[in-house]
Amino acid sequence: RLEMNPDWSPDGQSIVYDERKTGRIYKLRIEKQ
Repeated sequence: RLEMNPDWSPDGQSIVYDERKTGRIYKLRIEKQ
């Protein structure tokens, strides 16, 4: 399971989260519909 940090990108189109708090930061891109 992914835990999302309260860290949102300034454009509001990306979510920054750390997978299982391994120190690896991933960015998910959210597509606007």
